[in-house]
Amino acid sequence: MAQKQIIQPRINYTYMDNFINFSVRLVGQVRFVDPDQQVTVVAALDGDIKVVDSTCLVPVNNFVEIAGKVNPDRTLSEQIAVNFGTNFDLQTYNDALALWHANDHLFYGNA
Repeated sequence: MAQKQIIQPRINYTYMDNFINFSVRLVGQVRFVDPDQQVTVVAALDGDIKVVDSTCLVPVNNFVEIAGKVNPDRTLSEQIAVNFGTNFDLQTYNDALALWHANDHLFYGNA
């Protein structure tokens, strides 16, 4: 029987290569929405990520959490998006991610 992924790690641009073909969560700021409904966000201060298959209706400059799958081309296929509004501290979020990933054994255990 194939093992099923249960945890959706929280990542930013820096950690994308570690999670190719995994389902993840990412917070960023909407930079623009193109006609194909692909949203580009700036992910926790460290790089732009193209979100594909997006149904996200979050306005430009709002912050958004995207749950989706990291593709081999470093895009993110959206599964769901949550509007965080206009008041979100990406620096604090980025700092929390650094702590999380430095101590991932505390969060992921044997999952």
